[in-house]
Amino acid sequence: MDKDLKMHITIRTTDEKEQMRVGNSIHHQLVGNKDYIDCNIILNIDDENEVNLYIFNECENVPDIII
Repeated sequence: MDKDLKMHITIRTTDEKEQMRVGNSIHHQLVGNKDYIDCNIILNIDDENEVNLYIFNECENVPDIII
């Protein structure tokens, strides 16, 4: 794991529609979170059928995420 990462969470989906649903759900839970705003948490949906959540060491409060 990258030394700058506290966590890397990968969610594999069956298709693009499910990927977008999961990615949007996580995004809406993180909106307003200071660590998300400051890029200490990054949500990525660029990989095919994968949602990746990167939580960096600078993240002060790891949020609870419901999928």
